Amino acid sequence: PYYIRNVRVGAHTPIFKVLQDTGVPMDPENGQTKDNANTWVIHFPVKSPDGAVTRNDRTALQQCDFW
Repeated sequence: PYYIRNVRVGAHTPIFKVLQDTGVPMDPENGQTKDNANTWVIHFPVKSPDGAVTRNDRTALQQCDFW
């Protein structure tokens, strides 16, 4: 399985332009709009380690007990 890693990037950095041009999924930071965002949240899929426990491995009650 995979999970989504969210990384924040400044809108005026060179890496932002590269990621934007390649179509990487991204959204403006909370409280900002696409028109005025100076920080963007970039979404990267990351493979989970072998044996990782996922949401499908526990019931909601088991998850509550875990926390």
